[in-house]
Amino acid sequence: MNKRNGKERNIFAELMEGVGAMGERRAGKVTLRTHSLPPPEVKEAPGAEFFVAARERFNVSRAVWANMLRVSPRTVEKWEQGGQVSPLAATFVELVARYPDTVERLQTLPKRVLRTAEKPPSALPAITVRKLFGAAGLSAFGPVSWGNSVNEKRPGVYLIATVANPDESISPFVPVNLPRMVASRWLPRQPVLYIGQTTVSLMARINQFYRHKHGARGPHKGGQDLKLLMKCPLSVYWSPTERAVEAEKMMLEEFVATTNRLPFGNLRYPSRSVGDSHSSQLSA
Repeated sequence: MNKRNGKERNIFAELMEGVGAMGERRAGKVTLRTHSLPPPEVKEAPGAEFFVAARERFNVSRAVWANMLRVSPRTVEKWEQGGQVSPLAATFVELVARYPDTVERLQTLPKRVLRTAEKPPSALPAITVRKLFGAAGLSAFGPVSWGNSVNEKRPGVYLIATVANPDESISPFVPVNLPRMVASRWLPRQPVLYIGQTTVSLMARINQFYRHKHGARGPHKGGQDLKLLMKCPLSVYWSPTERAVEAEKMMLEEFVATTNRLPFGNLRYPSRSVGDSHSSQLSA
């Protein structure tokens, strides 16, 4: 039972009445109201030019356009670079381009946030350095403080964390002044920031990471957003192994299985079966 306009409702009876009405219509005893719609025009999904032209019609930057459409700048970038776009997204952009007042109507709607049933990043379970190496059947060596050389010339995997204890699962560090898109990937309390691998020398590869300038094409583009963390006490762990590519993947899978997110510095899973991890990372 439920109440509507101060009167008690029998929901089950109302449902059964609707079912009975459908049965009578099939039997020809009653006619329900029906609507006929013309078949929609079918088109192929638009390309990058369509999305660029839609934005340029409003003469705004990608960041402003993303805010107008209530999407992320990364989504707009993907659209305009020819990435795969859902039919719903393409229809939405076409609607806005054809009827500009749609933007004004969007601004009247509330901005949606995570449902309370979903866990925010700060509530996600943390994972330790030792557990991640253990997921690949390896032991954690180190750490050394960021900037110090690792005395290991064999190939292997390496990990950057904000804690000097491999069994510590909570990080107290809080970043400041990060660009908005970079800050959106930050996982509060998570001590592990980046997981990488190399099929050559761990010493040489980690030294390349130290020398890398943020925004440069090399020598270590993967994980470069760690360079934006001011006054962050970073620790470097490593483990030599001949199966570095497989070990890196297993460690990343363990991290995602625990937190449902990638580490702050890893932007996607490695896509190559051989080579250094930086070749399979995307830069922000």
